[in-house]
Amino acid sequence: MSWVGAGTTSREGGAVLAAVWWVNQADPQYAIDLRRGYRWSPSKTKSGGVREAWRCLEDMVPGDTWINWRQQSIVALGVVTAVPESAPWP
Repeated sequence: MSWVGAGTTSREGGAVLAAVWWVNQADPQYAIDLRRGYRWSPSKTKSGGVREAWRCLEDMVPGDTWINWRQQSIVALGVVTAVPESAPWP
C-alpha cells in the first residue's frame, strides 16, 4: 500500500479541515482489506526503515477521506471513522 500525499489540512487554532489521501494499492492487499473492513499497512520495512507513505497513516483523523487507486482506476472512496492505531500484521 502506498499513501502518496495528503490534501490540505489545517488543525491549528481549533479549525479542522478534512484531508484527502490518495492510496495506491495492489492485489491481493486491496481484496484482503476490503474483506476485513479496514486498511492496514506495515509501520516499518523488513530492514527496520520507515517509509513516509506508511507513516502518513498516523496523520489521519476521523472525517478524512481517502481515494483508493488500483489497476489504473479509482476503485473506492473511504472515510476515516477512527483514529489509526498500531496493530500487528493481521
